[in-house]
Amino acid sequence: MIASWGAGLRLVDRGAGIAAVLMLREGFWRELARVPYGSYAATSTVQWNDTGLGTLEQYRRDALDTKIYSEIVQWLRGPR
Repeated sequence: MIASWGAGLRLVDRGAGIAAVLMLREGFWRELARVPYGSYAATSTVQWNDTGLGTLEQYRRDALDTKIYSEIVQWLRGPR
């Protein structure tokens, strides 16, 4: 896990340079978005899927985009 925001929203490493945003819904972790990352930072915009678009309002997705980029950079830097 890269980051957790509250009890029901996580950013996890999927491997091969892909991170995913997951949300706990109806007892299952559902993927809302993916974001590719490189050695130092995210390499493209967050790719929200239909579940993410239908679940989160635009202003929440915009706010999460910023958090996601920040968390990926911090995670890639490792422990301080």
